[in-house]
Amino acid sequence: MTLSARVVVGVAVAVVAATAAFLWLQGRNDYVAQPYAYARTADPNQVVLYVTVGLGDEIIAANVQETASTVTASVRVRQRYTDKPSLGVNVPHVVALNTPLGNRKVLNERGRELQERTLNIGRAASEDITS
Repeated sequence: MTLSARVVVGVAVAVVAATAAFLWLQGRNDYVAQPYAYARTADPNQVVLYVTVGLGDEIIAANVQETASTVTASVRVRQRYTDKPSLGVNVPHVVALNTPLGNRKVLNERGRELQERTLNIGRAASEDITS
């Protein structure tokens, strides 16, 4: 093997190792948040999941598994900052379903049935307080 071929192989190995390390470091602060409630939308193929995440955390994906009688959901979250106050933030996250929700139960990944909420879009905050 010539010197230039060895250099190319060495650089390729270094790039692969650096990429693997970068990806590993990016994923180390990811966690699965369990939804605690859901809401129907005007589209029967969508639901809004309500999850509690840490302050500054970012929802990166949702996992939905459907059967004839249930919809099981979880949300993957990335913890962006480790040096932050320990505050929980309730966040809605819209997910698409393959078939309309209908009368199916919505569960979190642990098998707990989620509470159904009503979407209050377009109402003033004062109406929510007084009603």
